[in-house]
Amino acid sequence: MSSIDSENLRDVKPFRKQMIEEFKVLLQKS
Repeated sequence: MSSIDSENLRDVKPFRKQMIEEFKVLLQKS
């Protein structure tokens, strides 16, 4: 169970980072 949780954390971190980067681009465009 703990291994699954750690895998989820690894997957979520890059995903959130990508979202933040895309959000920054949207802010710059507006």
